[in-house]
Amino acid sequence: MRSSCVVFVCSAAALLCQICSAGIAFGRCPDVNAAPVTDEVEFDGVWYEIRRADSFQEPAERCNFIQNRLFSDEDGNKVHVNNTGYNGKRYISSDSVGIQVNPERREYNFDPKQFSPLLRNHHQGNFFMLYAEPKMLLSYSCQSAGPMRGEIAALLHRERFPEISAQTVEKMNHVLADNGIHMKLKEKTPQIGCPATEVTASTENGRRNLLLQKYYEMIGY
Repeated sequence: MRSSCVVFVCSAAALLCQICSAGIAFGRCPDVNAAPVTDEVEFDGVWYEIRRADSFQEPAERCNFIQNRLFSDEDGNKVHVNNTGYNGKRYISSDSVGIQVNPERREYNFDPKQFSPLLRNHHQGNFFMLYAEPKMLLSYSCQSAGPMRGEIAALLHRERFPEISAQTVEKMNHVLADNGIHMKLKEKTPQIGCPATEVTASTENGRRNLLLQKYYEMIGY
């Protein structure tokens, strides 16, 4: 019986590593307070990953950005998320669709069964915006598999090369801690040496981002 439990836990951990690309921990996902929906923050469009909490075995850890597209159908309000990163040879993308479970807050549910029957939700939502400004978001995602959970937090920005102060990072870490999330935004997501894509070149700040990238490469940023 004990060996069966060990095998299940190891399988759950491996599954979370593969599916969630996240930090692995024991216990269920915490109850969190998602950011309210406001007119000041336009959620659609491209957001660049500036910092992330401790992530694990991500297939691409450079040049990461996401594209959000909000839409509605007969089931309610939904978001389509395209997550893209560069592995040194090519861009890798994943697509997911989640339904908004609270119309007043940025709280979405992505059906974990689309990844594996072992994954399940103990809460209504599993993808959240914990903090939102017009140009900055703090996202958090958590999935459960058996006695373990996979979770990842990321600081997102409209600009590829924003000026983010240490005080801002500390403020975001306090937001995580206040929501019972024991992770910290430590690692900067490299955004240097990123090949241009149709998406990044066509955004409002696309040309400026490419010029800044060349400048930072030149000075060895």
